[in-house]
Amino acid sequence: MKAAHYGPGAARRPSGPLSRREFLRSAMAAGAAVAAPTIIPASALGANAPSNRIALGCIGVGRMGLGDMRTFMGFSEVQVLAVCDVDSNRAKHALELVEQKYAEQKRTGTYKGCAMTGDFREVVGRTDIDAVMISTPDHWHVLPAIAAAKAGKDIFLQKPLSLTIEEGRVLSDTVRRYGRVLQAGCQGRSDARVRLGCELVRNGRIGQLKTVKVGTGADPATGLFPPTPVPENLDYNFWLGPAPWAPYTESRVHPQKGYGRPGWLRVSDYSAGMVTGWGTHYMGIAHWGMGVDLTGPVEIEAEAEFPKDGVWDVHGPFRIEYTYANGVKVTYADSRKVKQGVLFEG
Repeated sequence: MKAAHYGPGAARRPSGPLSRREFLRSAMAAGAAVAAPTIIPASALGANAPSNRIALGCIGVGRMGLGDMRTFMGFSEVQVLAVCDVDSNRAKHALELVEQKYAEQKRTGTYKGCAMTGDFREVVGRTDIDAVMISTPDHWHVLPAIAAAKAGKDIFLQKPLSLTIEEGRVLSDTVRRYGRVLQAGCQGRSDARVRLGCELVRNGRIGQLKTVKVGTGADPATGLFPPTPVPENLDYNFWLGPAPWAPYTESRVHPQKGYGRPGWLRVSDYSAGMVTGWGTHYMGIAHWGMGVDLTGPVEIEAEAEFPKDGVWDVHGPFRIEYTYANGVKVTYADSRKVKQGVLFEG
């Protein structure tokens, strides 16, 4: 048996030739946490822009969004013209970073400044913005992305693309209908080692692929968090948005001090938990190596443990068995059952 394993850790850039289709699909970022964005000037996409810079609006500037924004600002081809967050403290912090970055350009007249808002509609409605970065909680991914596509913006969207399969289908159809470029923040697709490994598997270097094992983390269950007053800096009703109303507690939303791991990642109204959180990365790599990006399994068996009460109600330990049309079997489970990463076995 031959095997290839790909786990945590990443190189920064893809290597090797890409087709034009792949290149255009990589027009935005691959995610700031691990891989830097690939930026394409408007002229490369056939647009006659008045400048060589991509005017960017940043929607959601919290834990991931702030890092994504910083990475975009590292490219001379990009200028951030707007920051948006329903937490005004986070929006103000992002605005300060942008103004500091472009201070010299503002003095010379090549930069007109950055707007701050708590409403994403004000960002996508601007005619001087070419593209948007959306790094909001999962339940707020699809609506801003659809609005951006309809407004003629290209989109970098943090993974997972949607909270539900139905939402994702609507988003995909909308982006195609309006002819926009959308890229999800899946860093593995920009990891040179992962790409090489998937190429080796797809070209039979480990023999005929038989099984794939995918392991990821799982969040612990929790007790009850009592409701508390909503901070003045947070538009909580807007934060809830399309989700059902629920009493505010900091553990439901995000830390008010710092940018630590937010509680919404563990609440099923806003996220499906680690099964989609990190699963987007690792199952994406598995499908890449298997060559089944445009299809899926023909049979699924799954089991998981869920907490009986508490604010954090997403799954705990889980195990999923997939069978594909070519006979390959994939085991996807939490890291207590399967080592974190992706293991191809031939």
